[in-house]
Amino acid sequence: MSEIQTEYLVIGGGPGGTPTAMALAAAGKAVVLIEKGAGLGGTCLFEGCIPSKIIRKSARRLREFRETSDFGLCLSTQDVNINWSAILDRKRNILKRRSDMALKNTENLPTLNTLFMADAVLKYNNFPENLQLPGCFHLTSAAHSTIEILFHPPPI
Repeated sequence: MSEIQTEYLVIGGGPGGTPTAMALAAAGKAVVLIEKGAGLGGTCLFEGCIPSKIIRKSARRLREFRETSDFGLCLSTQDVNINWSAILDRKRNILKRRSDMALKNTENLPTLNTLFMADAVLKYNNFPENLQLPGCFHLTSAAHSTIEILFHPPPI
């Protein structure tokens, strides 16, 4: 089991945790950032705000095409349909680009160690010292810690 010692422990790689960890690392602090998802961005990026806006934009475009005659525009066809597969592919590509960009930005910060984990319960004694992380890590000390608050949005 690998032991980790750090000055700062940040739990949650969303829109609060990632910038916090990056700012601390940019200031030369040793930081461990723990994220349960497959990439940086959190619930907002992967399940909430961003996916809903991507789908909403497609729906608005569909409505605009269907209402072109209201604006004196004549299309050669009124047969405008939704291709859900293409919309979901677009959503996946946008989310991947945004998450990859955040991860790339962290790679330039040598004092930032980012750990990706599956859903897990962190077991601890005297938090944040002696924090047992799932897998092969054991956090032996952290002078400061911050936890990004998580909520689950309704499915879209």
